[in-house]
Amino acid sequence: HLSMPDGLQNVLISGAVWNALSSAVGQKHLHDINEKLTAIKRQLDAVQKELEHQRWEKLAGLLEYVQSLLDHYPQEGITDAALIALEMRQAEMIELAQFFERKMKEELKLAEDVEASKVFGVEASRMALQESLSRMNDWVSGYLQVTQLQVVSAALRNMAQPRQAYRSAAVKVLEGLNQLNSKVAESRKVYGSQMELTNSRVFSLGESQREQFTTSLDSLTNILTAGPLDTRRLHRMLFEQEEHQVLLKIENGQ
Repeated sequence: HLSMPDGLQNVLISGAVWNALSSAVGQKHLHDINEKLTAIKRQLDAVQKELEHQRWEKLAGLLEYVQSLLDHYPQEGITDAALIALEMRQAEMIELAQFFERKMKEELKLAEDVEASKVFGVEASRMALQESLSRMNDWVSGYLQVTQLQVVSAALRNMAQPRQAYRSAAVKVLEGLNQLNSKVAESRKVYGSQMELTNSRVFSLGESQREQFTTSLDSLTNILTAGPLDTRRLHRMLFEQEEHQVLLKIENGQ
């Protein structure tokens, strides 16, 4: 019969206690690190939302300014000061168009990367897809509003000082809208297939959820389809019927 020496037993007990303490300290350390990382992520998200909010505010300001020029054009025309102001705002419009264009691409990638196969993450995945689809609607609407602003801005400058450069700038904007053609099929494929991956016998998609999702997806399709047509119609009214008074009314990118 073998017995453990008392000294060795004490060492092993001490080691066990030490391991327990180390584990507790390690868990506390990891918890602290996780809390700090979470706090940093919240700060970054807040900064990101603030930057996005600033873009929307800038777009709203440009819309209001250009609308006022259109409203007063029949009586006042385009003054030299207004022409200079429009020229100075071209960089802002280009930057906004690039911002919304980038956000559309990023949103589709985010939707593609939503993990929909984990059993306990099905509802979270569905919510993430619904939220992504809602944001995608916003990004597309923002992009279309900027393109319409660019067309109107080019038309106003052309009315003040007829130049081929202004007409070419408007045509270039219309050409950029062609990219939205592929977004129709791509968005329906990404969001539709991802949502179906969350559907199973155990976690079937409820009728109300499906209806809400389908409505949002149809809305995105309509915006992607009708928005470019409305922008081209606006271009024709401004450049092909320049004597026709046009009031800019943009709602949801249309």
